Amino acid sequence: MLRSPISPNNPTSAHEKHIVVLHKGHIFSLDVFKDTGEPRSIGELEAELERILVLSYEKVRDDEAVALLTTMNRDEWADAREILLNIHPRNYVLMETLESALFVLCLDDFSPKNLEDRFGSVLYGDGQNRWFDKSFQFIVGKNGKFAVNGEHSGLDGYPVHRLIRYIYDESGYLKNLENSDYTEPGYKSRKLEFQLNDNIRDIILTAAKAFKRSIENTSSRIIEFRKFGKNFIKSLRISPDAFVQLALQVALYKLLGRCISIYEVASTRRFENGRTETLRSVSTESKTFIKEILSPGSEVKTTANSLRKAASKHVERMQSCMAGKGVERHLFGLLSIYEQFGKDIGIISEPEIFSDIGWLKLRHDTLSSTSNPDPHGVVLSGFGPVVNDGFGVCYTTTSDRIIITLTSRSTMRESLEQFATNLESALLEMAALLQ
Repeated sequence: MLRSPISPNNPTSAHEKHIVVLHKGHIFSLDVFKDTGEPRSIGELEAELERILVLSYEKVRDDEAVALLTTMNRDEWADAREILLNIHPRNYVLMETLESALFVLCLDDFSPKNLEDRFGSVLYGDGQNRWFDKSFQFIVGKNGKFAVNGEHSGLDGYPVHRLIRYIYDESGYLKNLENSDYTEPGYKSRKLEFQLNDNIRDIILTAAKAFKRSIENTSSRIIEFRKFGKNFIKSLRISPDAFVQLALQVALYKLLGRCISIYEVASTRRFENGRTETLRSVSTESKTFIKEILSPGSEVKTTANSLRKAASKHVERMQSCMAGKGVERHLFGLLSIYEQFGKDIGIISEPEIFSDIGWLKLRHDTLSSTSNPDPHGVVLSGFGPVVNDGFGVCYTTTSDRIIITLTSRSTMRESLEQFATNLESALLEMAALLQ
């Protein structure tokens, strides 16, 4: 966990009054509210952003791209952060400014041409023009395409998607933005220039090399499935989420020749401070369905009935998890308590359940999946794989199509492509069963 210099009992007066803007690795603080508390006009903000683009015309030197430090392993970044803060008292103030900002706005010179380009630029970018510690970063390409990169430990996907929805809905009320009350910059932005030494410069360059390797070891595949979407699946009297999840299981079985533990996010937001529970989508019913759909001699009616039973079980499990009846987050919480406070409460050795082969297999998320909870205004979303031999899957089911983001390590690229092919065919085969 990062060690923060900001005291929660002594927040800065600038808290929640400014944003951080990055361009070509340069970092700026921009006041978006007046001293009276009123938001600045669109024209004022536009002028300030134009000024920032001028001031950051030249790309920052590689060994001065402080933002690269946020790409590091969390413990390593925590250590590097302490080194950075101790170089000069001014760095403490700059870090406080960064961490108290409302959000980060990343102005990219890159113009993504397709969904693959957009996904890569949002997932990682070049590292220099991101501050990955912030809860969310708005990323705007040179061609006006924008996206959000969210840091998941502080909040889940739904609040970010809800924010995007709000932006889409409310921006329609802002008329004639291009000819708005443009004005000269009021110099409400300032560049954040950290004091650096040779040690931290070397750490930055090391972080850059490690981040480049991480990018090279990440593969992605976007499926734009246009044969049908949510409306058609519902017309078959089946849950769209269960339908896609079962297709994932079929595709994975075709690839691996066996069923494995699959992770799906279940929201527990109906509870105060609720976040998520783990839904394990493989069931006795889904295994029966997979066996039948992959058996050439199976009757269509029997297989279709198995599909419906497996889908009903999936919905039942989802409802149970959302109602707080899941167990995995509870067990994980107990494990975390042991790791942090075990010795203090007299538990010397790890409880046996956490070394049990069943627990270890369950927790190895070969396929980690989630759905986009609010597709309004969101073309695609996704994340990287959570294990080296697995896949990250995020799907958005709209009325007439399904957009699926698949990720893996580059060493798994061939398997990723085969998995994508299997998935598209599974969706078609399952739809044919129910018609």
